[in-house]
Amino acid sequence: MRKYIWIFFTIFCFFPAMVIASEIPEVSSEAVILYQLNEDKVIYEKNSEEQLAPASLTKVMTMYVALEKITDLDQTVTLTDEMFQGLAESNASVAGFYVGETVTYRDLLYGSLFPSGGDATQALAILLYGNQENFVARMNEKAEELGMKQTHFENATGLPDENHYSTASDMALLLKEALKNKTFYELFTTDEYTTSNGKHTWIPSFLKTANTYGVSVDPILGGKTGFTNDAGYCLASIATYDDVNYLLVTLHAPTEGSRAGAVINSMRIYNYFGTNYGYQTVVQKDTPVYTVKTKKYADKDQVAVIPHEAISYYLPNDFQKDQLKISYQGIEEATYGTKKGSKAGTVTYSYQGETLGTVPVYFSQDISFDGVAFLTMNWYWMVGGCILLVVILKITRKKRRKKRRKKQRK
Repeated sequence: MRKYIWIFFTIFCFFPAMVIASEIPEVSSEAVILYQLNEDKVIYEKNSEEQLAPASLTKVMTMYVALEKITDLDQTVTLTDEMFQGLAESNASVAGFYVGETVTYRDLLYGSLFPSGGDATQALAILLYGNQENFVARMNEKAEELGMKQTHFENATGLPDENHYSTASDMALLLKEALKNKTFYELFTTDEYTTSNGKHTWIPSFLKTANTYGVSVDPILGGKTGFTNDAGYCLASIATYDDVNYLLVTLHAPTEGSRAGAVINSMRIYNYFGTNYGYQTVVQKDTPVYTVKTKKYADKDQVAVIPHEAISYYLPNDFQKDQLKISYQGIEEATYGTKKGSKAGTVTYSYQGETLGTVPVYFSQDISFDGVAFLTMNWYWMVGGCILLVVILKITRKKRRKKRRKKQRK
Protein backbone atom coordinates (compact mmCIF):
# COMPACT_ATOMS: atom_id res chain seq x y z
CA MET A 1 0.00 0.00 0.00
CA ARG A 2 2.98 2.37 0.38
CA LYS A 3 4.36 2.42 -3.13
CA TYR A 4 1.60 0.88 -5.16
CA ILE A 5 -2.11 0.97 -4.68
CA TRP A 6 -4.96 -0.29 -6.76
CA ILE A 7 -7.41 2.26 -8.02
CA PHE A 8 -10.55 2.08 -10.14
CA PHE A 9 -8.77 2.81 -13.33
CA THR A 10 -7.36 1.14 -16.47
CA ILE A 11 -6.25 2.11 -19.94
CA PHE A 12 -5.69 0.79 -23.37
CA CYS A 13 -1.93 0.96 -23.98
CA PHE A 14 -0.78 2.99 -26.95
CA PHE A 15 1.54 0.40 -28.40
CA PRO A 16 0.62 -1.92 -31.26
CA ALA A 17 1.85 -4.94 -29.31
CA MET A 18 -0.99 -4.38 -26.87
CA VAL A 19 -3.62 -4.76 -29.57
CA ILE A 20 -4.78 -8.33 -29.77
CA ALA A 21 -4.88 -9.16 -33.47
CA SER A 22 -7.97 -11.31 -33.17
CA GLU A 23 -9.90 -8.34 -31.82
CA ILE A 24 -9.20 -6.07 -34.78
CA PRO A 25 -11.46 -6.56 -37.77
CA GLU A 26 -9.65 -8.14 -40.68
CA VAL A 27 -8.73 -5.70 -43.44
CA SER A 28 -7.32 -6.42 -46.87
CA SER A 29 -4.98 -3.43 -46.98
CA GLU A 30 -1.38 -4.59 -46.97
CA ALA A 31 -0.10 -1.81 -44.72
CA VAL A 32 -1.92 0.21 -42.06
CA ILE A 33 -1.08 2.71 -39.36
CA LEU A 34 -3.53 4.41 -36.99
CA TYR A 35 -2.70 7.39 -34.78
CA GLN A 36 -4.72 8.57 -31.82
CA LEU A 37 -4.02 12.25 -32.37
CA ASN A 38 -5.14 13.56 -28.98
CA GLU A 39 -1.94 12.09 -27.57
CA ASP A 40 -0.05 11.62 -30.85
CA LYS A 41 0.39 7.90 -30.35
CA VAL A 42 0.24 4.92 -32.66
CA ILE A 43 -2.48 2.57 -31.43
CA TYR A 44 -2.54 0.09 -34.32
CA GLU A 45 -0.28 -0.83 -37.18
CA LYS A 46 0.19 -3.52 -39.76
CA ASN A 47 3.33 -3.66 -41.92
CA SER A 48 3.63 0.08 -41.43
CA GLU A 49 7.35 0.16 -42.32
CA GLU A 50 7.01 -1.80 -45.57
CA GLN A 51 8.06 0.20 -48.64
CA LEU A 52 5.18 0.37 -51.11
CA ALA A 53 3.97 2.54 -53.95
CA PRO A 54 1.92 5.42 -52.45
CA ALA A 55 0.04 6.24 -55.68
CA SER A 56 -1.81 9.56 -55.43
CA LEU A 57 -1.19 9.87 -51.69
CA THR A 58 1.91 11.48 -53.17
CA LYS A 59 -0.22 14.56 -53.79
CA VAL A 60 -0.31 15.24 -50.05
CA MET A 61 3.37 16.14 -50.42
CA THR A 62 2.66 17.94 -53.70
CA MET A 63 0.16 20.23 -52.01
CA TYR A 64 2.33 20.70 -48.93
CA VAL A 65 5.33 21.79 -51.00
CA ALA A 66 3.17 23.98 -53.25
CA LEU A 67 1.77 25.82 -50.23
CA GLU A 68 5.30 26.82 -49.25
CA LYS A 69 5.55 28.91 -52.43
CA ILE A 70 2.00 30.20 -52.91
CA THR A 71 1.49 33.65 -51.40
CA ASP A 72 -2.00 34.30 -52.83
CA LEU A 73 -4.37 31.37 -53.27
CA ASP A 74 -6.63 33.46 -55.49
CA GLN A 75 -3.94 34.58 -57.90
CA THR A 76 -4.96 33.63 -61.44
CA VAL A 77 -2.75 31.67 -63.82
CA THR A 78 -3.19 30.37 -67.36
CA LEU A 79 -2.63 26.71 -68.14
CA THR A 80 -0.24 25.82 -70.96
CA ASP A 81 0.27 22.77 -73.14
CA GLU A 82 3.43 21.86 -71.22
CA MET A 83 1.37 21.23 -68.09
CA PHE A 84 -0.57 18.42 -69.76
CA GLN A 85 2.31 16.56 -71.42
CA GLY A 86 2.51 12.82 -70.74
CA LEU A 87 -0.73 12.57 -68.82
CA ALA A 88 -2.76 10.80 -71.48
CA GLU A 89 0.09 8.41 -72.32
CA SER A 90 0.48 7.39 -68.68
CA ASN A 91 -3.29 7.09 -68.16
CA ALA A 92 -3.08 9.57 -65.28
CA SER A 93 -6.21 10.83 -63.58
CA VAL A 94 -7.05 14.44 -64.43
CA ALA A 95 -9.19 17.19 -62.95
CA GLY A 96 -10.61 18.21 -66.33
CA PHE A 97 -8.72 21.46 -66.89
CA TYR A 98 -7.79 22.42 -70.47
CA VAL A 99 -5.03 24.32 -72.22
CA GLY A 100 -5.59 28.07 -72.09
CA GLU A 101 -7.95 27.91 -69.10
CA THR A 102 -7.53 30.60 -66.46
CA VAL A 103 -7.71 29.29 -62.91
CA THR A 104 -6.42 30.15 -59.43
CA TYR A 105 -3.88 28.40 -57.30
CA ARG A 106 -6.75 27.41 -55.02
CA ASP A 107 -8.43 25.72 -57.99
CA LEU A 108 -5.23 23.78 -58.76
CA LEU A 109 -4.84 22.65 -55.16
CA TYR A 110 -8.41 21.37 -55.00
CA GLY A 111 -7.93 19.84 -58.44
CA SER A 112 -4.96 17.91 -57.08
CA LEU A 113 -6.80 16.84 -53.93
CA PHE A 114 -10.36 15.95 -54.92
CA PRO A 115 -10.24 14.47 -58.47
CA SER A 116 -6.51 13.73 -57.97
CA GLY A 117 -5.74 15.60 -61.17
CA GLY A 118 -2.32 15.11 -62.71
CA ASP A 119 -3.04 18.21 -64.82
CA ALA A 120 -3.40 20.29 -61.65
CA THR A 121 -0.32 18.72 -60.08
CA GLN A 122 1.93 19.31 -63.07
CA ALA A 123 0.65 22.86 -63.41
CA LEU A 124 1.63 23.57 -59.80
CA ALA A 125 5.10 22.10 -60.34
CA ILE A 126 5.82 24.19 -63.45
CA LEU A 127 4.26 27.40 -62.17
CA LEU A 128 6.01 27.33 -58.81
CA TYR A 129 9.39 25.71 -59.56
CA GLY A 130 9.83 26.12 -63.31
CA ASN A 131 9.74 22.42 -64.06
CA GLN A 132 8.78 19.09 -62.53
CA GLU A 133 12.37 18.10 -61.76
CA ASN A 134 12.92 21.06 -59.45
CA PHE A 135 9.58 20.51 -57.80
CA VAL A 136 10.26 16.82 -57.15
CA ALA A 137 13.69 17.69 -55.77
CA ARG A 138 11.99 19.93 -53.23
CA MET A 139 9.54 17.13 -52.39
CA ASN A 140 12.46 14.86 -51.51
CA GLU A 141 14.16 17.60 -49.53
CA LYS A 142 10.97 18.08 -47.56
CA ALA A 143 10.66 14.34 -46.96
CA GLU A 144 14.18 14.34 -45.52
CA GLU A 145 13.38 17.36 -43.34
CA LEU A 146 10.33 15.59 -41.93
CA GLY A 147 12.21 12.40 -41.18
CA MET A 148 10.53 10.30 -43.87
CA LYS A 149 13.49 7.93 -44.01
CA GLN A 150 11.91 5.27 -46.21
CA THR A 151 10.43 7.55 -48.85
CA HIS A 152 11.58 8.72 -52.27
CA PHE A 153 9.62 10.58 -54.94
CA GLU A 154 10.20 10.45 -58.68
CA ASN A 155 7.21 12.55 -59.73
CA ALA A 156 4.60 14.89 -58.29
CA THR A 157 1.58 12.82 -59.34
CA GLY A 158 2.18 9.37 -57.84
CA LEU A 159 2.51 7.56 -61.16
CA PRO A 160 4.28 4.17 -60.90
CA ASP A 161 8.07 4.16 -60.81
CA GLU A 162 10.42 1.71 -59.10
CA ASN A 163 12.13 4.65 -57.39
CA HIS A 164 8.86 6.15 -56.17
CA TYR A 165 7.99 4.59 -52.82
CA SER A 166 7.00 5.26 -49.23
CA THR A 167 5.55 3.53 -46.18
CA ALA A 168 2.32 3.85 -44.26
CA SER A 169 4.34 5.22 -41.36
CA ASP A 170 6.04 7.89 -43.48
CA MET A 171 2.81 8.94 -45.16
CA ALA A 172 1.14 9.29 -41.76
CA LEU A 173 4.04 11.46 -40.58
CA LEU A 174 3.66 13.62 -43.69
CA LEU A 175 -0.08 14.04 -43.25
CA LYS A 176 0.30 14.95 -39.56
CA GLU A 177 2.75 17.69 -40.45
CA ALA A 178 0.75 18.95 -43.41
CA LEU A 179 -2.39 19.27 -41.30
CA LYS A 180 -0.58 21.77 -39.06
CA ASN A 181 -0.78 24.17 -42.00
CA LYS A 182 -4.15 25.93 -41.62
CA THR A 183 -4.65 26.26 -45.36
CA PHE A 184 -3.89 22.59 -45.97
CA TYR A 185 -6.30 21.60 -43.18
CA GLU A 186 -9.03 23.75 -44.72
CA LEU A 187 -8.50 22.18 -48.14
CA PHE A 188 -8.31 18.66 -46.75
CA THR A 189 -11.55 18.92 -44.77
CA THR A 190 -13.71 20.62 -47.42
CA ASP A 191 -16.78 18.65 -48.57
CA GLU A 192 -17.29 20.22 -52.00
CA TYR A 193 -15.58 22.78 -54.21
CA THR A 194 -16.45 24.72 -57.36
CA THR A 195 -13.62 26.39 -59.25
CA SER A 196 -13.37 30.16 -59.46
CA ASN A 197 -14.50 30.16 -63.11
CA GLY A 198 -17.52 27.98 -62.26
CA LYS A 199 -16.54 25.27 -64.76
CA HIS A 200 -15.68 22.44 -62.40
CA THR A 201 -17.29 21.09 -59.23
CA TRP A 202 -15.77 18.28 -57.22
CA ILE A 203 -16.28 16.36 -54.00
CA PRO A 204 -13.50 14.41 -52.23
CA SER A 205 -12.68 11.19 -54.04
CA PHE A 206 -13.15 9.08 -50.89
CA LEU A 207 -16.64 10.54 -50.50
CA LYS A 208 -17.45 9.91 -54.15
CA THR A 209 -16.39 6.28 -53.74
CA ALA A 210 -18.39 5.93 -50.53
CA ASN A 211 -21.51 7.34 -52.19
CA THR A 212 -21.11 5.00 -55.15
CA TYR A 213 -20.79 1.89 -53.00
CA GLY A 214 -23.13 2.88 -50.18
CA VAL A 215 -20.45 3.09 -47.47
CA SER A 216 -21.11 5.37 -44.50
CA VAL A 217 -18.11 7.62 -43.85
CA ASP A 218 -19.69 10.12 -41.44
CA PRO A 219 -16.76 10.17 -38.95
CA ILE A 220 -14.20 10.97 -41.68
CA LEU A 221 -13.39 14.68 -41.79
CA GLY A 222 -11.15 14.55 -44.83
CA GLY A 223 -9.09 12.20 -46.91
CA LYS A 224 -6.95 11.58 -49.96
CA THR A 225 -7.29 8.45 -52.05
CA GLY A 226 -4.76 6.84 -54.31
CA PHE A 227 -4.85 4.11 -56.92
CA THR A 228 -2.65 2.44 -59.49
CA ASN A 229 -2.50 -1.20 -60.50
CA ASP A 230 0.78 -1.51 -58.59
CA ALA A 231 -0.36 0.41 -55.50
CA GLY A 232 -3.87 -0.93 -55.23
CA TYR A 233 -6.40 1.22 -53.37
CA CYS A 234 -5.02 3.61 -50.76
CA LEU A 235 -6.51 6.15 -48.39
CA ALA A 236 -5.01 8.67 -45.98
CA SER A 237 -7.67 10.23 -43.76
CA ILE A 238 -8.61 11.81 -40.44
CA ALA A 239 -11.72 11.15 -38.38
CA THR A 240 -13.31 12.02 -35.04
CA TYR A 241 -15.29 9.82 -32.66
CA ASP A 242 -16.59 11.34 -29.39
CA ASP A 243 -13.88 14.01 -29.28
CA VAL A 244 -11.13 11.51 -30.03
CA ASN A 245 -9.18 12.41 -33.18
CA TYR A 246 -7.63 9.76 -35.39
CA LEU A 247 -5.34 9.71 -38.41
CA LEU A 248 -5.24 6.59 -40.55
CA VAL A 249 -3.22 5.52 -43.56
CA THR A 250 -4.08 2.33 -45.44
CA LEU A 251 -2.02 1.17 -48.42
CA HIS A 252 -2.52 -1.50 -51.07
CA ALA A 253 -6.05 -2.83 -50.78
CA PRO A 254 -6.27 -5.45 -53.56
CA THR A 255 -7.36 -4.37 -57.04
CA GLU A 256 -9.35 -7.54 -57.54
CA GLY A 257 -11.68 -6.62 -54.72
CA SER A 258 -14.12 -3.76 -54.43
CA ARG A 259 -13.02 -0.36 -55.70
CA ALA A 260 -14.12 0.84 -52.27
CA GLY A 261 -11.64 -1.47 -50.54
CA ALA A 262 -9.53 1.30 -48.97
CA VAL A 263 -12.63 3.16 -47.79
CA ILE A 264 -14.23 0.00 -46.38
CA ASN A 265 -11.01 -1.03 -44.61
CA SER A 266 -10.58 2.43 -43.13
CA MET A 267 -14.13 2.51 -41.80
CA ARG A 268 -13.74 -0.94 -40.26
CA ILE A 269 -10.74 0.29 -38.32
CA TYR A 270 -12.31 3.62 -37.37
CA ASN A 271 -15.56 1.96 -36.28
CA TYR A 272 -13.75 -0.64 -34.20
CA PHE A 273 -11.70 1.84 -32.22
CA GLY A 274 -14.41 4.47 -32.20
CA THR A 275 -16.99 2.14 -30.67
CA ASN A 276 -14.71 0.12 -28.37
CA TYR A 277 -12.45 2.85 -27.00
CA GLY A 278 -12.81 6.38 -25.78
CA TYR A 279 -11.92 8.87 -23.06
CA GLN A 280 -13.35 8.11 -19.64
CA THR A 281 -12.89 9.91 -16.35
CA VAL A 282 -11.13 7.47 -14.07
CA VAL A 283 -10.18 9.70 -11.15
CA GLN A 284 -12.45 12.49 -10.04
CA LYS A 285 -11.12 15.86 -8.96
CA ASP A 286 -9.98 15.90 -5.29
CA THR A 287 -10.26 12.11 -4.96
CA PRO A 288 -7.55 10.60 -2.70
CA VAL A 289 -5.08 8.51 -4.68
CA TYR A 290 -2.32 7.94 -2.11
CA THR A 291 -1.68 8.36 1.62
CA VAL A 292 1.43 10.01 3.08
CA LYS A 293 2.58 9.44 6.67
CA THR A 294 3.13 12.45 8.90
CA LYS A 295 5.97 13.21 11.28
CA LYS A 296 5.72 12.84 15.08
CA TYR A 297 3.60 15.43 16.88
CA ALA A 298 1.52 16.24 13.79
CA ASP A 299 -2.19 16.57 14.43
CA LYS A 300 -2.94 13.55 12.20
CA ASP A 301 -1.18 10.25 11.52
CA GLN A 302 -1.50 10.44 7.75
CA VAL A 303 -2.79 12.71 5.01
CA ALA A 304 -4.27 11.91 1.61
CA VAL A 305 -2.87 13.37 -1.59
CA ILE A 306 -5.26 14.28 -4.40
CA PRO A 307 -5.25 15.51 -8.00
CA HIS A 308 -6.66 19.00 -8.50
CA GLU A 309 -8.27 18.03 -11.80
CA ALA A 310 -10.25 15.02 -12.93
CA ILE A 311 -8.06 12.54 -14.80
CA SER A 312 -9.27 11.04 -18.07
CA TYR A 313 -7.54 8.48 -20.26
CA TYR A 314 -8.20 6.68 -23.51
CA LEU A 315 -9.72 3.40 -22.34
CA PRO A 316 -11.36 0.30 -23.69
CA ASN A 317 -15.01 0.28 -22.76
CA ASP A 318 -14.59 -3.07 -20.98
CA PHE A 319 -11.42 -2.11 -19.10
CA GLN A 320 -10.37 -4.22 -16.11
CA LYS A 321 -10.10 -2.01 -13.05
CA ASP A 322 -7.81 -4.31 -11.10
CA GLN A 323 -4.95 -4.10 -13.59
CA LEU A 324 -3.92 -0.52 -12.94
CA LYS A 325 -1.00 0.35 -10.71
CA ILE A 326 0.19 3.73 -9.56
CA SER A 327 3.57 4.69 -8.20
CA TYR A 328 3.95 7.69 -5.94
CA GLN A 329 7.05 9.89 -6.09
CA GLY A 330 7.30 12.74 -3.61
CA ILE A 331 7.28 13.64 0.09
CA GLU A 332 7.23 10.41 2.08
CA GLU A 333 6.73 11.97 5.53
CA ALA A 334 4.86 15.25 5.83
CA THR A 335 5.76 17.63 8.64
CA TYR A 336 3.58 20.00 10.61
CA GLY A 337 3.23 23.35 8.92
CA THR A 338 2.36 21.71 5.60
CA LYS A 339 -0.53 23.57 3.98
CA LYS A 340 -3.53 22.16 2.18
CA GLY A 341 -3.01 22.43 -1.57
CA SER A 342 0.79 22.37 -1.46
CA LYS A 343 2.37 19.94 -3.88
CA ALA A 344 3.15 16.52 -2.44
CA GLY A 345 4.67 14.96 -5.55
CA THR A 346 3.45 12.99 -8.54
CA VAL A 347 1.77 9.68 -9.27
CA THR A 348 2.65 7.64 -12.32
CA TYR A 349 -0.05 5.43 -13.79
CA SER A 350 0.85 2.13 -15.44
CA TYR A 351 -1.09 -0.70 -16.96
CA GLN A 352 0.16 -4.13 -17.92
CA GLY A 353 3.75 -3.03 -17.49
CA GLU A 354 3.47 0.10 -19.66
CA THR A 355 3.71 3.62 -18.30
CA LEU A 356 0.61 5.66 -19.09
CA GLY A 357 1.34 9.08 -17.66
CA THR A 358 2.37 11.13 -14.65
CA VAL A 359 0.21 13.72 -12.87
CA PRO A 360 0.88 16.06 -9.92
CA VAL A 361 -0.85 15.48 -6.59
CA TYR A 362 -1.39 17.81 -3.63
CA PHE A 363 -1.99 17.57 0.12
CA SER A 364 -5.68 17.44 0.95
CA GLN A 365 -5.40 18.96 4.47
CA ASP A 366 -3.31 21.30 6.59
CA ILE A 367 -0.93 19.57 9.01
CA SER A 368 -0.55 21.33 12.38
CA PHE A 369 1.55 20.81 15.52
CA ASP A 370 -0.32 18.79 18.16
CA GLY A 371 0.69 20.18 21.59
CA VAL A 372 -1.43 17.69 23.51
CA ALA A 373 0.20 14.81 21.70
CA PHE A 374 3.59 16.28 22.45
CA LEU A 375 2.82 16.51 26.16
CA THR A 376 1.22 13.11 26.26
CA MET A 377 4.11 11.42 24.51
CA ASN A 378 6.79 13.25 26.57
CA TRP A 379 5.29 13.38 30.13
CA TYR A 380 8.13 11.34 31.66
CA TRP A 381 10.70 13.78 30.34
CA MET A 382 8.75 16.67 31.82
CA VAL A 383 8.40 14.92 35.18
CA GLY A 384 12.07 14.09 35.14
CA GLY A 385 12.89 17.67 34.25
CA CYS A 386 10.80 18.99 37.12
CA ILE A 387 12.47 16.64 39.60
CA LEU A 388 15.88 17.63 38.31
CA LEU A 389 14.96 21.29 38.65
CA VAL A 390 13.83 20.77 42.26
CA VAL A 391 17.09 18.98 43.07
CA ILE A 392 19.13 21.76 41.50
CA LEU A 393 17.20 24.37 43.44
CA LYS A 394 17.71 22.52 46.71
CA ILE A 395 21.41 22.14 46.10
CA THR A 396 21.69 25.80 45.21
CA ARG A 397 19.89 26.86 48.37
CA LYS A 398 22.03 24.61 50.48
CA LYS A 399 25.19 26.16 49.05
CA ARG A 400 23.88 29.63 49.71
CA ARG A 401 23.10 28.79 53.30
CA LYS A 402 26.62 27.48 53.82
CA LYS A 403 28.08 30.68 52.40
CA ARG A 404 25.95 32.81 54.75
CA ARG A 405 27.03 30.79 57.79
CA LYS A 406 30.69 31.21 56.89
CA LYS A 407 30.26 34.95 56.60
CA GLN A 408 28.45 35.11 59.99
CA ARG A 409 31.29 33.23 61.72
CA LYS A 410 33.82 35.69 60.42
